[in-house]
Amino acid sequence: MSGLLNHSPAEVVQQALISSGHASDPDLVAEADWSVYTDVEADLPDLAIIISNTTGREDGASQITGEVERREGLQLKFRSGKNNVGRRKANAVQNWMERSVFGMNVTIAAAGSIAAGTYRLHCFADVGTPIPLGKSPASHRYEHSLNVTAVLWQLS
Repeated sequence: MSGLLNHSPAEVVQQALISSGHASDPDLVAEADWSVYTDVEADLPDLAIIISNTTGREDGASQITGEVERREGLQLKFRSGKNNVGRRKANAVQNWMERSVFGMNVTIAAAGSIAAGTYRLHCFADVGTPIPLGKSPASHRYEHSLNVTAVLWQLS
C-alpha cells in the first residue's frame, strides 16, 4: 500500500529507530553508538546500524479500489566490535519490531529539495531472526543481518 513516497522505506525506518531510542541520529551526534545509516556505511563508530531497501512483496490488489497492497523489503545490518554486542542489539530491535510497532506515525523533516513527510508505519511483517554474518575481513567487525518487510504509507 506504499504508493509514492517522498522518502525511502529505509529512511522511514531509520527515523522510527531514532524516535524509539533504539538508534542514534548521526546528523545530530557524530559517531555516537548505534548510529543508524541508510544505504551507506560510515567507517565510524564501531556500533552502527545500516538499513538498505530490498525487494518487498505484493499481496494483491484491493477489490474496491484496485490499489496494490505492498510490503516494503528492508535489510538491517548491525555492526559491532564484539559478536555478542551486535547479536543482543539485533535481538532487541527484532523484539521491538514484532511487539511494539503498530500504527506508528513517523515524521521526517524537509532536507534540501526533498519535502517533509509524515508516514504511518503500520507494522513490520516477515520479521526474521538475526543472521550472524561473522567478522568482516575489511573492517574486522562482527555483523548481523535482520531481514523484514514493512507496511507503511505516506500521510502528508
